[in-house]
Amino acid sequence: FRFNPDYRVDRVLWAEIIGTVTDSLYVRPWGRLRLLDFTSTQLNLKASGTLSRSIYAQSTPNNDALLGFELHGALAWESKDGFDVLAEYAVLFPFGAFNNPSQNLTATPAQLGRVRLAWKF
Repeated sequence: FRFNPDYRVDRVLWAEIIGTVTDSLYVRPWGRLRLLDFTSTQLNLKASGTLSRSIYAQSTPNNDALLGFELHGALAWESKDGFDVLAEYAVLFPFGAFNNPSQNLTATPAQLGRVRLAWKF
């Protein structure tokens, strides 16, 4: 089984650090709340959490199967005239798999913030 390269599980761990899902499992609950709904525009709040682990612990730098937990939130203004604005924030809390005991290094959280403006035509 192979994922489409354009498929994005999350914003930090798989999209920026590892690159693609391999030798791993993840659980990703998500939700969306429509804050405003006019005839021409919508304001949506989106949130998700992704728990990732390796299938085999020996595949990780520290021989620990748990990779990390990521929280992601986004606020999206979507209009029917084609103008969209998206503000998103994600934070990854790495677990023991990314620690390096031989150099006495502990993995620290990684963050991502983004604003996207789009005009669809």
